Amino acid sequence: MSIVYQTDKRSGITYAYESKSYWDKETKMPRCKRTLIGRVDPETGEIKPTD
Repeated sequence: MSIVYQTDKRSGITYAYESKSYWDKETKMPRCKRTLIGRVDPETGEIKPTD
């Protein structure tokens, strides 16, 4: 489990996601499931939860 940061190119807002890896039995490949945590404050770097 790790935290992934992704920036939206249109708005410039950075979002934080929780990423969990798992093994997909059908494709026999590792996959990821991401869950949104919130927005990242550009000044402090703090993650603020979204609704």
